[in-house]
Amino acid sequence: MSKKNNKTKKNKKNIEILGFGDIPENEKSIWRIDYFGKRKVVDADTYLIRTYIDNKGLATDFKKNTKKFKLASIEFKRRLYLQIKLSPSSKRLFLRKIKKKYTLDKIKKKIDTMSIEKIEKMYFILLKNQKLKKSRKK
Repeated sequence: MSKKNNKTKKNKKNIEILGFGDIPENEKSIWRIDYFGKRKVVDADTYLIRTYIDNKGLATDFKKNTKKFKLASIEFKRRLYLQIKLSPSSKRLFLRKIKKKYTLDKIKKKIDTMSIEKIEKMYFILLKNQKLKKSRKK
């Protein structure tokens, strides 16, 4: 008798990433208790997108109007806003590129109206030109 080949596909929905199994998708961020106390946890898709962007991935790598594209674009907008908010040199460079003066609230609205390609370019320019504080100790 000949062997039968099993050609059934694996169900990828049942595969879980460690630590993300019990987090429902409809909750954006929730608190979990572990050995170290309470901490805020994100869902698995957001975590994967963040690691992808940390490795110089782009939101435009995904097809438009998909869940991953939307999550990646939200992440880029969040990162660009935080970079402008926390770094004065990045804020000056951003305002110089836009050629207008804005407050932080209006900057957030401006970021929302920008295209994702511009946001990606601007974020990487700001990271490249970021001036870190020099330590006095040598």
